[in-house]
Amino acid sequence: LVYKSYLSGRLYYDIADYRAAVISLTNCIKEYPDSKYREELMYYLLKAKYLLAENSTEEKKRERLNSALDEYFTFADAFPQSKYRKEADRFFANTKKLMNLSDEEINKIQK
Repeated sequence: LVYKSYLSGRLYYDIADYRAAVISLTNCIKEYPDSKYREELMYYLLKAKYLLAENSTEEKKRERLNSALDEYFTFADAFPQSKYRKEADRFFANTKKLMNLSDEEINKIQK
């Protein structure tokens, strides 16, 4: 069942339905928190949230970028040595740039 749930989330991601991917991946992580796929699920959740935000209308973009930023911190905290870390850091840098946030502001958000 874990694998089926994982594949469902990946399918939505692969067909670029990022909103559905976010929901499916979030549900999978909640239902199976100790899954062997957790790192990959969290990475795809971060990526889906980032891409959803990037492709959003201006009125929803900031809120979704905030969500992606939160997801980055969650991922980086859970998997500091992840094989996906370099790409996750790129998402973070792009999100920070899109939101015009300084390092000081990031530190406030992170706490």
